[in-house]
Amino acid sequence: MTTALQVAYFVHGRGRGRAARSVPIVQRLIADGHRVTVHGGGDAANVLGHLPEWRDRRPLPLGRNALVGLPWRVATDIAAIGRDHPDLVISDGDQAALAAARARRIRTLAVGHDLVFSSCAVPESMHETARRFFRYRSAASTHLAEHRVAVHFLPIEATRDNTWVARPDGDADARVSSDGYFLAYFRDGNGAKVVNWLRAQGRDVRWFGPGATPANGSAGAFLDRESFQRELRQANGVVCSAGSNLLAECVLHGKPVLALYREEDTEHKLNAILASTAQVAISSTFDRVDAEMVERFAFQVDAREFRRIAIAEQLQPASEVISKLVAEMAW
Repeated sequence: MTTALQVAYFVHGRGRGRAARSVPIVQRLIADGHRVTVHGGGDAANVLGHLPEWRDRRPLPLGRNALVGLPWRVATDIAAIGRDHPDLVISDGDQAALAAARARRIRTLAVGHDLVFSSCAVPESMHETARRFFRYRSAASTHLAEHRVAVHFLPIEATRDNTWVARPDGDADARVSSDGYFLAYFRDGNGAKVVNWLRAQGRDVRWFGPGATPANGSAGAFLDRESFQRELRQANGVVCSAGSNLLAECVLHGKPVLALYREEDTEHKLNAILASTAQVAISSTFDRVDAEMVERFAFQVDAREFRRIAIAEQLQPASEVISKLVAEMAW
């Protein structure tokens, strides 16, 4: 019989994708009988902060400043883990939590889309410098993990031991259709020109997230995850930042993507390259995208020129994979 574990689940607070993906994972672990505390901050607090076992914590800053704050965060997490006495630490992108668990000699499981670039087979055509950089960045946050679950939007093979590939949760819905509009979401609120070019073509664009406005220019509405999912299922196509979780949802529902990224954002850049190589998207930097590209994307959507991939048939959802791994650890 499987033993119930005390699980400390740490979520990186940059963007909503990691937190959104964590919701069904945490729910599944609780349904399996495990006791789960969830630790995070920043954007993660907006998605997970309602949970009864939520532990608020300050997220690490980006870039070089993260190295300055890392020792303090590791010390803080060592203390937090010492208070909760978990049997297992699960980390979605939080390197401090893994280091703290190692110091406490507690078992670990790393979850993340970044693991694709350090632990899976990616196309050789990808820019080698970018691949090397991100492999190092990913390994720095996950090399301490006993097990790894790489969460991806395309079928891909693991190349390291104790690594499993999964997709974000969600099922391909038979009610999916195309109701004539485009869905837009930009993590950093920097997609106004793209939306305006689509609207100038007479396209209906439903824009959500930072900086969003409807066609009349008033403030955009905020959608919870369930509402956003309903809108996504009915969209013709999606224009968005190239976040892994959103790309996975688009692939799951067969929605073509104009995947955009900032040149310095290596993670989004590699996601966009993989998506365009798989022919499920067109990709570009925010600086280089123009009205002609946006128009071409819309016409290709109309002509159904993008590939559809049955990801739900080829990869298990992350909650199921992690549930099985944790059950094995609990024996």
